[in-house]
Amino acid sequence: VQTCALPICKELEKVELPKTIKKVSKYAFEETPWLTSRSEEFVIVGNGILIGYNGDDRTVKIPEGILYIADGGFKKIMNSDEENMIETIILPKSLELLDNSATDLENLKYVVFQNDLPNGEMTRVERSAQRKEITVVAPQESSIYKKLKDENAQCITLEEYNGKYVYIYMGFGNSLVRCSFICGM
Repeated sequence: VQTCALPICKELEKVELPKTIKKVSKYAFEETPWLTSRSEEFVIVGNGILIGYNGDDRTVKIPEGILYIADGGFKKIMNSDEENMIETIILPKSLELLDNSATDLENLKYVVFQNDLPNGEMTRVERSAQRKEITVVAPQESSIYKKLKDENAQCITLEEYNGKYVYIYMGFGNSLVRCSFICGM
């Protein structure tokens, strides 16, 4: 279901999507009674497609089983005039596809990958990390981490993010050096 397929359809109150559907844009149902009446925290359709989020958390952990996060998946559904205050998105291991603008949020600081995306597609997230607008967190062995490190983009390992590293800043003459130590597991 493409972007703006049924936007502002004031009569659309019921939607049934088959489990075989692979991709849906949240904007396909923008301003429809069906979408605006959804009150669950995560609006999921088809076979694990996240098209909306109604929560107020600054750190959002996407539930396992989500395979695809649609374009605009974090745009507020309820009280859509409010700015979403999400700072961290923790993606599930089950995720296979992250739509290009799924993470376009003004206050976003971290996007946490638990593993690689099968198709490797994350262009918008990658560009934001390259511009130092967000920090991408990924397993050190992942192609995501290696690619971003090679591009000198802003990224840290999952281990660093989870606090298994301790940083100590030490002064040597006129320079400050960051030393890292791995804590016991």
